[in-house]
Amino acid sequence: MIHASAPNMMRRHNGLTGPMLALLLSLATISSSAQQWANAYAPYSRHINSSVVLGNGRMVIAGGNPTNDAIRSVFTSNSSGLNWNIDHDFLAPWMWSVDFGGDLTGVAVGNDGTVLRTANGGGTWDSIASGTVNHLRGVHFVDATTVLAVGGQSGATPMQTIIRSTDGGIVWETLLDQAGPMLNELVFIDALTAVAVGVEGTVLRTVDGGNIWTPMVTPSQRDINAIHFSDALSGLAVGGQFTNDSIRTIWTTSDGGATWTSVLDEPGGWLRDIDLVDGSTGYAVGDVSTVLKTTDGGQQWIAVNVPDPDDEVSYNTVSVVSANLVLVAGSHGTIRILHNVAAPTVVTNEALVTAPTTAMLKGTVNSTHGGTYSFLFGTQPDMAGAGETPQVTFAGSGIGQEVSFNIPNLTEGATYYFAAKAATLGGIAIGDTMSVTMTLALPLAQTQGAT
Repeated sequence: MIHASAPNMMRRHNGLTGPMLALLLSLATISSSAQQWANAYAPYSRHINSSVVLGNGRMVIAGGNPTNDAIRSVFTSNSSGLNWNIDHDFLAPWMWSVDFGGDLTGVAVGNDGTVLRTANGGGTWDSIASGTVNHLRGVHFVDATTVLAVGGQSGATPMQTIIRSTDGGIVWETLLDQAGPMLNELVFIDALTAVAVGVEGTVLRTVDGGNIWTPMVTPSQRDINAIHFSDALSGLAVGGQFTNDSIRTIWTTSDGGATWTSVLDEPGGWLRDIDLVDGSTGYAVGDVSTVLKTTDGGQQWIAVNVPDPDDEVSYNTVSVVSANLVLVAGSHGTIRILHNVAAPTVVTNEALVTAPTTAMLKGTVNSTHGGTYSFLFGTQPDMAGAGETPQVTFAGSGIGQEVSFNIPNLTEGATYYFAAKAATLGGIAIGDTMSVTMTLALPLAQTQGAT
């Protein structure tokens, strides 16, 4: 499931050193020559269930592993998905959903009543008492401080659970805890009206901020996994039938979720998430590498040919930032990013010897989108056997940015060759090779006047 990056009443509905791991990146051209798919994988190939796209190239994904020593994982990227930080990865019940009430405050929820909270944009996460042991499958910020989560239990004694926090996810109260099909996701249409969806065709609706929830009549008992509203009236829900000849299902509403109509119910990969960017253009994703696209607000859908399809891969989350930036992610750490980002330009600048064995390598990077920079360096003019400095994130600006990196422990008097390198979703660029000799410049002699 995917969650909006900020309070959103029309919710869209998931050689380096240290914890930063580089993505394996490749590009493939689709129908538009300006658009490409970047193929990547999350750290440790953790399954991804939910994603959030924040501002300035920052992304957050959540998931983990469900069985065999369950693992809960939350990773962040500051480079539009080019690299990922391992912010939270522990043996614990895995995560189903993540959402943010701004750029800094976020909440992730998962199995066994798990609630994690961050106050620094995802850099660190604290465990919070939720007041329930039921699984939590979806979370949504109404505004900067009010956040709700839904879930329950499946099996012989199914339960429906809805909890709420009014202080940004610190203290939680139970709004609903009753017998009934488990809930998977919710969305607030305005400050008082919300819709929650779940298994067996369940749709609950509230018009008082979540205190009272009323069941709605639905077209069928298909499991519904995700929901999206483009405005106060127009909404879409996706799901289907998981077993016994998989079926994919899409419903629409034009009255704020009071009534629903089926527009798609056919054999195909079970749909797990949906997102639209402008009320017209959007994507639905699901099992067996299913990616569907609409350009008319959800009435008609076409299959999208994503590079390297794999029937074993389930796409669990989609975030449509714009028509030219779409994040799709799912099982086994699979990440696909549709974009029109150009490769950066990079210039290698003169280095500065700051100590007999330390040099500051310098360059200039120009890109409209964020990415990473590093420096190649070695002792051969042709850069044979060159090493590479750790990759550092930069923000896109469209103007030249000065970048540098200090390299210690070099050999005094030796000559080194180096080149600046930059990478974005659009590709990799390497500047011209320059050299630096490890000799400190002598200070200018000073002449004292005669006495």
